[in-house]
Amino acid sequence: MIKVIKKITNDISSLCVHSMLFLLKTSPFLLVIFIGFGDQFLPQPLSKTSRDVRNSITNALSIGENSEVLENNKYNNNRSDQIIKDLSR
Repeated sequence: MIKVIKKITNDISSLCVHSMLFLLKTSPFLLVIFIGFGDQFLPQPLSKTSRDVRNSITNALSIGENSEVLENNKYNNNRSDQIIKDLSR
């Protein structure tokens, strides 16, 4: 009886390990499919989430369009200089 329980426990743990490895190998692919094409075939709550995630990634990667944010450092404070000039008048 104890041998049977040990065998069942080993089989279950082996199945869990194999399932976890399979999930780790396929999850990046599934994530790309979800973000790239999920809004075309998934039901409504998931399709909206897929579209929102894709839009968030696009907005985060396109920060270069707003150059004022990137150029505002201690040597080039055009915006701050303009505010100081307006306040000093």
